[in-house]
Amino acid sequence: MTTARYATKGITMTKNCHDCGTRITSRNRAESPESGLCDKCYDYAGWENTHSDWGHDRIAALIAAGVELDDQDQAEADSMTTCPVCQGNAPTLRTHDATPASSWSSHKGHDHEATSKARAACRKAQAAG
Repeated sequence: MTTARYATKGITMTKNCHDCGTRITSRNRAESPESGLCDKCYDYAGWENTHSDWGHDRIAALIAAGVELDDQDQAEADSMTTCPVCQGNAPTLRTHDATPASSWSSHKGHDHEATSKARAACRKAQAAG
């Protein structure tokens, strides 16, 4: 995995998110650039911590068993409706914006000059149909 050095902060950070593989840019960098996660995966990691620290699986099992919840568990059960871990909404490259790849087309079989101006004219003609 490639890394980039951010001289302003003295941080070495990967260019791609460790979890989803999205390219990290200034628009989707997490609050903690040292994490190596994009902002969406960083938020999800926080939800994973909340999910395990507050026992969402335990509360779900109590609800399924029909056990009456105390006030603290009931308050947490109410917040479980917004928990993406409970809902099974893990971010992936397909579920959030990724930096789009730039398109590339070969001009190998074309009969125009091999100049940038001629290639630009060719691409414009191809786009127009």
